[in-house]
Amino acid sequence: MKPASARSVAMLILCLGMPCAIGRPADAATAEASSVSCCAVMTVSHVDTSEWKTYRNEQYGFEVRYPEEWKLKGEGHGTHGPAGGLQSGVWTIEIRKPHRDGEPDALVLLGFEENENPKRLSIDDYIAGQLESVNAAHLPIGHLMLGSVGAVSLELTSASGTRSRAVFALLHGTDLVSLRYDHQWQFDPVLEAIVSTFRVVR
Repeated sequence: MKPASARSVAMLILCLGMPCAIGRPADAATAEASSVSCCAVMTVSHVDTSEWKTYRNEQYGFEVRYPEEWKLKGEGHGTHGPAGGLQSGVWTIEIRKPHRDGEPDALVLLGFEENENPKRLSIDDYIAGQLESVNAAHLPIGHLMLGSVGAVSLELTSASGTRSRAVFALLHGTDLVSLRYDHQWQFDPVLEAIVSTFRVVR
């Protein structure tokens, strides 16, 4: 699974659709403004991550933890991104649950783009600009911390009804990191916990 280039924040909105509805609008005039869900802070259930594996990327200066039985796909190598392919400057890696019959697939898709924010905007201003570029400037965003780094989150729903969470942060001022997963109620606590373990290491 490969994301569109997350000049891609805007592309993600266009591809997946508008954020989740929070209730029925009173009338058509409020429909657009009401068709959003503001995820103020990511809440992480009590998931024990002490025995999880750690993926550490020395090139880009971050690490993330994941359950021992989950697998990495498309691990990055060198300056040209993952062996699985570099898309328009977007480095990607999947952290995926092993397939089991009768269970939905679950994964966190981590993306990294060098120098995506050359003007060194704040993450709020950067995301606001991306939303404005697709006429979605009215959409609220949630705020959370990934270790010591401030991040923003969006709740999205595709045309087919798939609900996703996308989290964005800036590393070193200019590099954009994104973590996205589709909601799977039985795996949401683990997916949230994976995202919450993201740390900058240099």
